[in-house]
Amino acid sequence: MKKFISVGIILFPTQGDQKMWLEKWNTFYSPKAIEFLKKNGQIDQKILFEKNTDLIRTILIWEYESEEAFKKCQAFHSNWSKFENNFASKYQSFRVEEISSWL
Repeated sequence: MKKFISVGIILFPTQGDQKMWLEKWNTFYSPKAIEFLKKNGQIDQKILFEKNTDLIRTILIWEYESEEAFKKCQAFHSNWSKFENNFASKYQSFRVEEISSWL
């Protein structure tokens, strides 16, 4: 089965903004939240910090069993914006289907 993947790219004006964002991420995605997401078909989520650049960019990758699992998990993910944001950022997201993988 092909996985459904959501990719996000966040650009921060300062490393302090990135640090505040990561603190929010670690609070929001508690062990209980991760358990809920896994039960609903989310396979994994990754945070990648871009290196060797003047930009402060973070790449997010969420992997799901299917597009249906993605839709189920959105019930939780959509709550992100309800929590206080003390940081500045610019965000883009892409929904993609995995076509090929070595795994």
